[in-house]
Amino acid sequence: MKLKVTIVDDSLSDLMALEQLVTKAANDLGCDIFASRFTDPRSAIEAVDMNKAENRLFFVDVMMPKLYGTELVTLMREKCGDHTLFVLMSSQHGYMKDGYSVEAFDFLCKPFSEKDVSAVISRAVKRFQACKQGVFNFYADKTNYKIDYADILAVSVVKNYATLMTTSGRYCFRSTVKQLLEAFPEQFIQISSNTIVNITRVTSISTKNVTFRRDNITLDVSKAYFGRVLEAFKSNN
Repeated sequence: MKLKVTIVDDSLSDLMALEQLVTKAANDLGCDIFASRFTDPRSAIEAVDMNKAENRLFFVDVMMPKLYGTELVTLMREKCGDHTLFVLMSSQHGYMKDGYSVEAFDFLCKPFSEKDVSAVISRAVKRFQACKQGVFNFYADKTNYKIDYADILAVSVVKNYATLMTTSGRYCFRSTVKQLLEAFPEQFIQISSNTIVNITRVTSISTKNVTFRRDNITLDVSKAYFGRVLEAFKSNN
């Protein structure tokens, strides 16, 4: 797998140390890594290619004098594709709440440890692998559709009619839960007798529901399915 990593930190020593640890962790997993680094967040915005590049990972320091890390993530997120993940870094634990508000994929506490960096890279690679390229083909409203798996949030079935929820809209067509589970790749997890979610797009989970915060969608989780849903969520985050 090719992994594109960008590190933004106003501390040059932290930046250099993290780049070494990230490169080692990626190489240990057999990834081809391309890394870039910036001490000025504004320069990062100007220099980073904002196209729909896949498998792109940003490490962003929270406390920077010219621009907070959370602000930088917000500016970059609108221009980056769904295959981009953001990791926030800080020596303080209180920043994590702000990180959730910008849907950070993960967090790193300074000083960095090789074990923590390796764990973040491993989780990111798993997420990228789960969001593999592919499309779901279906027929709805007298039209044939092809939707990228990565763009599918969830699907609910009522009386053999499925409602597919995507990042751009909803589609209704005939299908059963069994047929959908057979068609979808492994990142799609059943959360109730009639609902399946793309676990890589879920941003939070409780004993009662899962949430896609960016898309403002919350779906109920059945008690019988909660254990396996929680395990899948942890494996992908």
